[in-house]
Amino acid sequence: MKIQDLLNTMEGNAFDKTFTEAIAAYYWEKNESPGSNPTDADFKAAMEYLPQILSAENMAKIAEVDALYNLNRDYAAKFGFKCGVLAGFRQYFTMDQEMDGGFSKLVCDDLHTMPRMQRHHESYERLKKAQEITAAITEPLSEDDQKQMVSLECGWTDRVYNASVQGFYCGYRAAFSIIEAIEPLGRMHTIGKILTMEFALGYIHPYNDVERFREMAAAK
Repeated sequence: MKIQDLLNTMEGNAFDKTFTEAIAAYYWEKNESPGSNPTDADFKAAMEYLPQILSAENMAKIAEVDALYNLNRDYAAKFGFKCGVLAGFRQYFTMDQEMDGGFSKLVCDDLHTMPRMQRHHESYERLKKAQEITAAITEPLSEDDQKQMVSLECGWTDRVYNASVQGFYCGYRAAFSIIEAIEPLGRMHTIGKILTMEFALGYIHPYNDVERFREMAAAK
């Protein structure tokens, strides 16, 4: 038995379609209510509008770009997961106190920011290709129609970024799942860090906000 082959198989099983589809589904569920994500709303509006002004050839190119961003979304989720595992163990075993659990440094500075994003070669090349295609489509359009293309690019970027957040959070939770399998009360001395991270990444809200959300829901 070759250990690396075994590890590669385990990773492939962990990051199969079930994982990537769940990450995508979480994004759609989160943005179901009107007004929950203006970026996503603008993206959907642009997708409805652009077929009216673009040729079939250019719409096929839009579909190609969509596929490229979907691949980058899946990659972001997987990379985010690995960073989340590291962050969970780091916060448990060290005095690390980063408010977002390390998401900004481990994921944003590495995957979403130049120059380090270039080290993710395939993801970076897909992004470059997508930007080249959209730039060629956008250039001859009117100013108002160019704004629709900008809405598409913002929406695609939002999907990739949110996948990295969700992947990171899943990885963070996985780290503590491993810790608690060995040390059942292991989470307790780190609970402050966990709650701070969940707040920073938008998973929980202050209780006064929770009460306000309940009142708004009851008033509908």
